[in-house]
Amino acid sequence: MFILSVLKDTIHIQPYDFYKSKYDALADEINRIYANKVIQEVGLCICLFDILSASEEIVHYGNGASYAKVKFQLVVFRPFIGEILEGKVSSNTPEGVKVTLGYFDDILIPTNNDDGWRFDFGSQVWVRLWDNPLPENLWKSAEDKYLYMYMDKDQSIKFRVIEENFTDIGTKGPPPKRTGAVAGQKVPQPAPYEIVGSIAEVGLGLTSWAWD
Repeated sequence: MFILSVLKDTIHIQPYDFYKSKYDALADEINRIYANKVIQEVGLCICLFDILSASEEIVHYGNGASYAKVKFQLVVFRPFIGEILEGKVSSNTPEGVKVTLGYFDDILIPTNNDDGWRFDFGSQVWVRLWDNPLPENLWKSAEDKYLYMYMDKDQSIKFRVIEENFTDIGTKGPPPKRTGAVAGQKVPQPAPYEIVGSIAEVGLGLTSWAWD
């Protein structure tokens, strides 16, 4: 789920941080720049793990800041495909069930990739359908053909990572197509890093369910 990634960057230290040791000043600035940021094809940066090397600082004329070329390791959140994670249901959307890990919210369990889903309009949540293991003669009605797993908010849920999507939201391109949005209304931006999950196997889904 967490990996170490090696990066290189030119880090500048402002004069008001000169009282710190070189390591502490560089570490604080690296964390300020990278913590909670998504790097394309790398993942979500959590924090600095270690500084591997740093050049001598050079003070540039004009702003008084010092600059150093630094090689460092970051703790990065990037689960591998097939990994099982546990989070909480954060919301139900037309696309599916949104899940949060607390520090990462852009997880989607889509409901359009198989027939095992139904939307309950009364409670406004998605429902996962599972075949009832009881024999048909014990059913009270045809509705008992399935067991119903309601994706209520804040329920703990286990899922398997099946896909990851990176979107470079900082790249300039052609003007966006007309969306029909009201003037002044913000158009939702895609997440820079999204995980797609699945619960379509025994043992996954809401942890409140007991699987035999």
